[in-house]
Amino acid sequence: PWEVFFERLMLSRLHHGCLRLEGEGDEMRNWVRRQRELFKGFKQGPDKVALLQKAGFEFSKNEAWLHRYLELLSYASEYGDCKVHRSWGGNPALGRWVNNQRNLRSLRAMPLSRIDRLDTLGFSWEHNKKLPPSWWRTFQRRTRRREMRLAK
Repeated sequence: PWEVFFERLMLSRLHHGCLRLEGEGDEMRNWVRRQRELFKGFKQGPDKVALLQKAGFEFSKNEAWLHRYLELLSYASEYGDCKVHRSWGGNPALGRWVNNQRNLRSLRAMPLSRIDRLDTLGFSWEHNKKLPPSWWRTFQRRTRRREMRLAK
């Protein structure tokens, strides 16, 4: 079974250009989580670790965040800012990540260390103000609901 999941992971890389789980089911997500746990506990065999490393597998969520951060750094050096549109054709995953960072900060769900790192790049925390008012009302309503749940 390990080889089957690894093959699915590699097919995802061929299809998307990176290892990502969008559209994958719970079985695959659980397998990825298990690989991270095994690696963390030094219980994964060195042959499998080597295969996963060659494939570009990210053994921790921090590694995934750092990978996108470095992509943003590269974008900023090329374009002079960090205003990556979420559907930017050059790297749509980076655009979604940038948008997600804004949302996490607005929901107060982002560690200060990450906020500081992004601030040093001149990260633009403002959302695209050209979104329709209905979108902003829904966003604010959901934010208030989440804050109320967290306060309980």
